[in-house]
Amino acid sequence: MKHISTLVLLILLAAPAAFGQGKGFSLGVGLQRTGSTIDFEEFGGEQSEAGFGLGITAAYGFSNLISVFLTLDGSDLDGASLGHADLGARFHFRAQEQLFPYAQVALSGVSITDEEDDEEIKFSGGGLTIGGGVHYFFNPKLALDVNLAFTGGQFTTIEVDGDEIDGLDEVDMTTYRVRAGIMYFFNRR
Repeated sequence: MKHISTLVLLILLAAPAAFGQGKGFSLGVGLQRTGSTIDFEEFGGEQSEAGFGLGITAAYGFSNLISVFLTLDGSDLDGASLGHADLGARFHFRAQEQLFPYAQVALSGVSITDEEDDEEIKFSGGGLTIGGGVHYFFNPKLALDVNLAFTGGQFTTIEVDGDEIDGLDEVDMTTYRVRAGIMYFFNRR
Protein backbone atom coordinates (compact mmCIF):
# COMPACT_ATOMS: atom_id res chain seq x y z
CA MET A 1 0.00 0.00 0.00
CA LYS A 2 2.89 2.36 0.80
CA HIS A 3 4.33 1.85 -2.70
CA ILE A 4 1.00 2.59 -4.35
CA SER A 5 0.60 5.79 -2.31
CA THR A 6 4.12 6.89 -3.24
CA LEU A 7 3.48 6.18 -6.94
CA VAL A 8 0.22 8.15 -6.90
CA LEU A 9 1.96 11.09 -5.18
CA LEU A 10 4.79 11.08 -7.75
CA ILE A 11 2.33 11.02 -10.64
CA LEU A 12 0.40 13.93 -9.13
CA LEU A 13 3.57 15.98 -8.63
CA ALA A 14 5.05 15.15 -12.03
CA ALA A 15 2.03 16.01 -14.16
CA PRO A 16 0.21 19.04 -12.72
CA ALA A 17 -0.87 20.24 -16.16
CA ALA A 18 -2.87 17.06 -16.62
CA PHE A 19 -5.07 17.83 -13.66
CA GLY A 20 -7.29 20.52 -12.52
CA GLN A 21 -10.21 22.78 -12.26
CA GLY A 22 -8.17 25.92 -11.78
CA LYS A 23 -7.94 28.47 -9.01
CA GLY A 24 -10.80 30.58 -7.75
CA PHE A 25 -14.43 30.45 -6.67
CA SER A 26 -17.26 28.34 -8.02
CA LEU A 27 -20.95 27.98 -7.14
CA GLY A 28 -23.35 25.21 -7.99
CA VAL A 29 -26.87 23.96 -7.51
CA GLY A 30 -28.35 20.54 -8.16
CA LEU A 31 -31.24 18.15 -7.70
CA GLN A 32 -30.52 14.97 -5.79
CA ARG A 33 -31.78 11.54 -4.87
CA THR A 34 -31.10 10.83 -1.21
CA GLY A 35 -31.35 7.71 0.86
CA SER A 36 -30.72 6.97 4.51
CA THR A 37 -30.44 3.97 6.78
CA ILE A 38 -30.74 4.70 10.48
CA ASP A 39 -30.30 2.13 13.24
CA PHE A 40 -32.99 3.06 15.78
CA GLU A 41 -32.30 0.26 18.29
CA GLU A 42 -34.32 2.01 20.98
CA PHE A 43 -37.09 2.90 18.50
CA GLY A 44 -37.80 -0.45 16.88
CA GLY A 45 -34.76 -1.23 14.73
CA GLU A 46 -33.29 -0.19 11.41
CA GLN A 47 -35.22 2.16 9.15
CA SER A 48 -34.45 3.01 5.52
CA GLU A 49 -35.98 5.90 3.57
CA ALA A 50 -35.36 7.59 0.23
CA GLY A 51 -36.48 10.79 -1.40
CA PHE A 52 -35.52 13.83 -3.44
CA GLY A 53 -33.99 17.18 -2.58
CA LEU A 54 -31.88 20.16 -3.54
CA GLY A 55 -28.27 21.05 -2.77
CA ILE A 56 -25.98 24.05 -3.19
CA THR A 57 -22.18 24.03 -3.27
CA ALA A 58 -19.62 26.80 -2.90
CA ALA A 59 -16.00 25.91 -3.63
CA TYR A 60 -12.58 27.53 -3.84
CA GLY A 61 -9.76 26.04 -5.88
CA PHE A 62 -6.33 26.60 -4.32
CA SER A 63 -4.59 24.93 -7.25
CA ASN A 64 -5.41 22.87 -10.32
CA LEU A 65 -5.48 19.80 -8.10
CA ILE A 66 -7.15 20.73 -4.80
CA SER A 67 -10.24 22.69 -3.85
CA VAL A 68 -12.24 23.08 -0.65
CA PHE A 69 -16.02 23.05 -0.70
CA LEU A 70 -19.09 23.64 1.42
CA THR A 71 -22.29 21.85 0.44
CA LEU A 72 -25.67 22.41 2.07
CA ASP A 73 -28.59 20.23 1.07
CA GLY A 74 -32.00 19.10 2.14
CA SER A 75 -34.27 16.27 1.10
CA ASP A 76 -37.78 15.07 1.83
CA LEU A 77 -37.80 11.40 2.87
CA ASP A 78 -41.45 10.40 2.90
CA GLY A 79 -42.39 13.31 5.17
CA ALA A 80 -39.16 13.47 7.17
CA SER A 81 -36.60 16.21 6.41
CA LEU A 82 -32.95 15.17 6.04
CA GLY A 83 -30.20 17.79 5.83
CA HIS A 84 -26.44 17.68 5.34
CA ALA A 85 -23.71 20.30 5.74
CA ASP A 86 -20.41 19.08 4.24
CA LEU A 87 -17.05 20.84 4.59
CA GLY A 88 -14.34 19.07 2.67
CA ALA A 89 -11.72 18.82 -0.04
CA ARG A 90 -11.88 17.72 -3.65
CA PHE A 91 -9.01 16.26 -5.64
CA HIS A 92 -9.42 16.97 -9.36
CA PHE A 93 -8.16 15.07 -12.40
CA ARG A 94 -8.38 15.80 -16.09
CA ALA A 95 -9.63 12.97 -18.30
CA GLN A 96 -10.32 14.97 -21.48
CA GLU A 97 -10.50 18.59 -22.58
CA GLN A 98 -13.98 19.06 -21.08
CA LEU A 99 -14.17 16.19 -18.57
CA PHE A 100 -12.79 16.59 -15.03
CA PRO A 101 -13.43 13.73 -12.56
CA TYR A 102 -12.85 14.34 -8.86
CA ALA A 103 -12.69 12.49 -5.56
CA GLN A 104 -13.88 14.13 -2.36
CA VAL A 105 -13.79 13.73 1.41
CA ALA A 106 -15.68 15.84 3.97
CA LEU A 107 -16.70 16.22 7.57
CA SER A 108 -20.47 16.38 7.68
CA GLY A 109 -23.21 17.54 9.98
CA VAL A 110 -26.44 15.60 9.48
CA SER A 111 -29.93 16.08 10.88
CA ILE A 112 -33.29 14.46 10.33
CA THR A 113 -36.58 15.87 11.56
CA ASP A 114 -39.87 13.98 11.61
CA GLU A 115 -43.25 14.29 13.25
CA GLU A 116 -44.82 11.43 15.12
CA ASP A 117 -47.94 11.59 17.31
CA ASP A 118 -47.95 15.42 17.02
CA GLU A 119 -44.39 15.60 18.37
CA GLU A 120 -41.40 16.91 16.42
CA ILE A 121 -38.46 14.52 16.73
CA LYS A 122 -35.02 15.71 15.62
CA PHE A 123 -31.85 13.61 15.40
CA SER A 124 -28.55 15.41 14.74
CA GLY A 125 -24.91 14.43 14.65
CA GLY A 126 -21.90 14.11 12.42
CA GLY A 127 -20.02 11.82 10.14
CA LEU A 128 -17.47 11.36 7.41
CA THR A 129 -18.42 11.69 3.74
CA ILE A 130 -16.54 10.16 0.83
CA GLY A 131 -17.47 10.31 -2.80
CA GLY A 132 -16.66 11.58 -6.21
CA GLY A 133 -18.06 13.06 -9.30
CA VAL A 134 -17.35 14.63 -12.63
CA HIS A 135 -17.52 18.11 -14.12
CA TYR A 136 -18.32 18.24 -17.83
CA PHE A 137 -17.67 21.75 -19.18
CA PHE A 138 -20.10 23.20 -21.73
CA ASN A 139 -17.86 26.27 -21.98
CA PRO A 140 -14.88 27.47 -19.91
CA LYS A 141 -17.03 28.67 -16.99
CA LEU A 142 -20.17 26.47 -16.92
CA ALA A 143 -20.15 22.74 -16.18
CA LEU A 144 -22.54 19.88 -15.57
CA ASP A 145 -21.76 18.48 -12.10
CA VAL A 146 -22.70 14.87 -11.34
CA ASN A 147 -21.81 13.69 -7.85
CA LEU A 148 -22.17 10.63 -5.62
CA ALA A 149 -21.55 10.92 -1.85
CA PHE A 150 -21.77 8.42 1.01
CA THR A 151 -21.90 9.54 4.65
CA GLY A 152 -21.44 7.36 7.71
CA GLY A 153 -21.69 8.53 11.29
CA GLN A 154 -23.84 8.82 14.38
CA PHE A 155 -26.68 10.94 15.63
CA THR A 156 -25.51 12.16 19.03
CA THR A 157 -28.36 14.53 19.92
CA ILE A 158 -32.05 13.65 20.04
CA GLU A 159 -34.71 16.29 20.69
CA VAL A 160 -38.47 15.92 21.13
CA ASP A 161 -40.37 19.19 20.70
CA GLY A 162 -37.13 21.11 21.26
CA ASP A 163 -36.17 19.33 24.50
CA GLU A 164 -32.99 17.24 24.41
CA ILE A 165 -33.41 13.63 25.52
CA ASP A 166 -30.68 12.32 27.83
CA GLY A 167 -29.65 8.72 28.40
CA LEU A 168 -30.26 7.34 24.91
CA ASP A 169 -27.54 5.55 22.98
CA GLU A 170 -25.99 7.16 19.94
CA VAL A 171 -27.80 6.18 16.74
CA ASP A 172 -25.77 4.89 13.76
CA MET A 173 -26.67 6.28 10.34
CA THR A 174 -25.56 6.08 6.73
CA THR A 175 -26.75 8.21 3.83
CA TYR A 176 -26.14 8.43 0.12
CA ARG A 177 -26.73 11.30 -2.28
CA VAL A 178 -26.71 11.27 -6.07
CA ARG A 179 -26.77 14.83 -7.41
CA ALA A 180 -26.89 16.34 -10.89
CA GLY A 181 -26.67 20.07 -11.41
CA ILE A 182 -24.60 22.92 -12.76
CA MET A 183 -21.44 24.63 -11.47
CA TYR A 184 -20.27 28.10 -12.45
CA PHE A 185 -16.51 28.78 -12.20
CA PHE A 186 -15.87 32.51 -11.79
CA ASN A 187 -12.11 32.60 -12.50
CA ARG A 188 -11.76 29.79 -15.04
CA ARG A 189 -10.70 30.77 -18.58
